Amino acid sequence: MTTNNKGTKVNKTEYQRLATLNLTLLQTLSLDEVLEIHPLIEVNKLKFKKAKKTKPIKVKPINSILADTSVHSKILMATLEGNQTLKTNSFMCWGVDNDVWQQAEDKLHQKYVLQHIDPDGWIHCVPKADNATNASLIEGKGPLGGFSVVGQWGEERQINGKKVYLQYGISGDYVMQSVDDSLDVYRIDKRIFDNTYEWQ
Repeated sequence: MTTNNKGTKVNKTEYQRLATLNLTLLQTLSLDEVLEIHPLIEVNKLKFKKAKKTKPIKVKPINSILADTSVHSKILMATLEGNQTLKTNSFMCWGVDNDVWQQAEDKLHQKYVLQHIDPDGWIHCVPKADNATNASLIEGKGPLGGFSVVGQWGEERQINGKKVYLQYGISGDYVMQSVDDSLDVYRIDKRIFDNTYEWQ
């Protein structure tokens, strides 16, 4: 246990999250400082196992949430993996742990069976039987247990003159990789993984 600046006792994991997943703080740091706290993981060196999504989600087209598509590129959706620019014609997905993210329509249909629409216009979906993803548990990396991966969304940075999106995690979180696209990589919070996936 440690004590935060309000004198409240917090456990090590909570302290790590406060210290390493504060995007406002990380945006003030240089890339070198960020990578010292969150060393970049080489995804091709990870040992993956297949995990199956088991919990339902609800979805709604971004265009029905915000009909004026001319402003989509100016608005960020706050996800657990980092901020995402709204994408016209994508769907907002809402998980059982109140986590949100975006998904293209074709990927949504590949992974989920759409069941019914509730009175608020949310489409309820259940994972398909073959909705599997590669998953790797990450245990301890940076000085506070932090790590980062290059994903398809997240905090925008420049590495060697190339724009990349970094996602940050701490020891105990998972790195996920699509079984169909090795470049589709993201970090997932341990609690959400435990609540929504099971090992195959």
